[in-house]
This record gives sequence, structure tokens and C-alpha cells, in this order.
Amino acid sequence: MFSHYSNHSDRGNYFSNSKRLLILSDEEENLLGEDAKRGTCASVIRKLQNNTNLSALKSKLNNPIARATLCEATYAFGFSGATYYFLDKSNVTWTNNPFTSSSGFLTGNLFLRILSKYLNCNSDLIKDILNSIFNHVRGSLFALIDHGVRNTLMHEGGHVLAGELLYQSSPNVTLTWDGFVSSGVTYHNNFDGFTPLGEKIGEQTSAALISGAGAAMTMLSGFAMLAAAQILSNEYPEVKRHLRYTVFINILSLLLYALSPLDSCEAGNDFCALESHGVTPVESISVILGSILLFQLMLSGISKCAQHVRNRRNTYNEECRVEEIKQEEEEDFDSPLLKDDIGNKSKEKKSLLAKPFRFLSNSLPKLNSNDLNIQSSNLDIDSNIEYSMP
Repeated sequence: MFSHYSNHSDRGNYFSNSKRLLILSDEEENLLGEDAKRGTCASVIRKLQNNTNLSALKSKLNNPIARATLCEATYAFGFSGATYYFLDKSNVTWTNNPFTSSSGFLTGNLFLRILSKYLNCNSDLIKDILNSIFNHVRGSLFALIDHGVRNTLMHEGGHVLAGELLYQSSPNVTLTWDGFVSSGVTYHNNFDGFTPLGEKIGEQTSAALISGAGAAMTMLSGFAMLAAAQILSNEYPEVKRHLRYTVFINILSLLLYALSPLDSCEAGNDFCALESHGVTPVESISVILGSILLFQLMLSGISKCAQHVRNRRNTYNEECRVEEIKQEEEEDFDSPLLKDDIGNKSKEKKSLLAKPFRFLSNSLPKLNSNDLNIQSSNLDIDSNIEYSMP
């Protein structure tokens, strides 16, 4: 909350109920004098109030297209900045850098979102087909963004982590940018022997593990993305699709990288180094595909088990609820309050049935007991009369 100090007792601060911004009256603005002309806090607030529409900005950010684009841009530019930090700046230009490449892919996704929203087709089938194509293209573009920045960082990070565990050295990562994707080399400078773990497993095994650590980190990150796509609710279909496409592109690139020793070997090629340590490209590809397949099967099994447990729990909760309702009804029926209520209701029914008879009795003329008093002395009954049939 903004405020200013004043010695005038008749000056105050007023707040707008809609925008909650400080409003200064014309008199107060005049009293500010030269301070307001210099652009002090009060005049800045006045300009903000006149030029900023916070509710409009909030509604724009709540737009699905703006929200999705903002999330993608945050992801892309965040990893682009981390990649730029490790880049060899000698060949980086304003057109050849991760930010420019990510911006191009983001622009393509934004264009496809707008086109999908305002697409008008007479046939719903054609519209669904086009939207499906747009969704797949958007997922592929996002996967290319991830492959160019984050995947390379994770790959080289695997080499660094393995080197820290096995080598006594100072790792140094150098990345180069080639159009829309980065490539990197990790150097282990100032090598001063092996760590206790490296000495235990041996020199050749340590070198093989460091060479394969980059591919292993790529696969581990892919496993994490597949798990996240499986766990996420169906309310986020685009996020799930982006994650799966990212894993597909990264694993496909890794498989092509594993086939590179069959053609030619370059310095720093991980799978060429693995081949020199006795791991053939066919074995590397088998490990990659087998790991992905086993992990996907495991995820599918866990998902089915979780769904089965969820269904059983829902069924059990429904049965328990039915039993509770029955028990509550029995307790309510046996309660004295309910019995009294039933008795009162039966009395009410009886009173309702008795009302017509009560009305008839009230409508008849009332007779006093004196009118019905018959003196026995006025009746002379001859008890000696004999009655006989004729």
C-alpha cells in the first residue's frame, strides 16, 4: 500500500473498491507541488491508475492459449538460459543460439493453437482430423525444444556425475550449438587417479560406466516423464502428450546415436567408446529398447493394479455406507422418540376419524337428565298379570 506524509489534516487517502489503488484528489495533487511534477510515488500511482487495467490483464492470462504458451515459454527459455551458460560463445550469434531456436518453435505452437481455435469447417470429421494433426505437431515441436536444450544438459550431467563418483578430477562441460540442437563434450581435467569406488571396479569398467552415463541419464529422465504422464490426470491432455512426445524424440535420437559406430566413429562418441570397451551397438540398442519396454509394462501393470484397488475401495465404501444407512434406520425405528412420534400420529388419526361422529353428536338436541328421569311410582305394574297366547 502506498502512502505519503502530510501536515494538512484535511488531506487523506482514498481507495477504490474495484482496483484498490490510491486515488488523490485534484486538491491533494496541487498540494504536492514540485514533488508531483518530478514523478514521485503519488504521481506514479496516478499514472498507473489511468493506464493499467489489471482485470483485463488477468482475463488475458486466464485465456487457455495464453496460459499454455506462457508455460511452454517458461520451460523453453529457462533451459535455454542454462544451455547458453555452458555454450562455447565463439560460434554463437543472434541467429544461432538456443533462445532464437526456442522462440521459433514456440511461435509455431502459438500459431497452431490460434488456428485450431478459430478453425471453421462445415464437417466435424474434417475439423477433428485437423485438430488431431495440430496436436501431434505441437507435441513434436515441444519435443524438439526439449531435445535441443534440456536433454543435452541431462546427458552431459550424467557424464559429470559418473566422473565425480569414479574419477578424482575436475569435470568441464563444453556445449556447442548447431542450428536448433546442442551437442556437448565433458572433459575430466586434472585427472589424479580413481576414487575408492573406481579402484574397486577397475579402470576399464569405470571408463565404460562414464561413457554410458550420458545415455543412462537420458533414459532415466525419459522414465520420469513417462511416469509423470501416467500419473497426471486426464484433465491435462496436452501436458501428457508433450511428455510422451518428448520421450519418443529423445529415445529415437539415442537409438540413432547408438547406431553411429556402424558408420564411423568420431572423437568423444559415447557408443564408440563403449564399443572399445566391449559393448557392441547391438547390445546397446537392445538394452535401451528392453529397458523402455519393461518400464512401460511396469507402468501399465501398476496403473491397472491401482485402478483395481480404487474400484474395490469404492465398492467397499458403498457397501459400508449402505450398512450404515440400514443401521441408522433401525436405530431410529427403535428409538423412544420415534415411538412417541408414531403414537402421536396414531392419536391424530383417531382424532381425525372421530371428528365426524363428534359433529353428529353436537348437532343433535341435548337432553337433560331430568327429562329422562322416570318415576317408578308413576308406573303401576301388575306383576300378577298373566299373558297367554290366543
